Amino acid sequence: MDVFDILAQYKNISLEILKALLEDEFDNLDTLLDKRQELIDILNDKNKNQLNNIIEELNLLELETKIQNLLKEKLQSLRNQLKNFNEKKSAAKAYTNKENLDSIFLNKKF
Repeated sequence: MDVFDILAQYKNISLEILKALLEDEFDNLDTLLDKRQELIDILNDKNKNQLNNIIEELNLLELETKIQNLLKEKLQSLRNQLKNFNEKKSAAKAYTNKENLDSIFLNKKF
């Protein structure tokens, strides 16, 4: 398999990763990333000059940047959702505990 074919496969897998991220299909990411890593391992043994020329020709750096930015956005979004969930959870818990304490004091007063 020549370098161009390997990089074309790499680009196709990268596009699938981008699609999976856009559609929030995180279950497929591990498999796709593993396939892409296998191609990277194969490319490590190839001619670097030829590799750089083909990478530029296929615009792989732009695609890689899009994937990284989208991954960062999704990760930050998930972190914010978890933070909001934890804040709501602790607020609800505090409200419930306060309600229980108030009823104890009310019962003792009567």
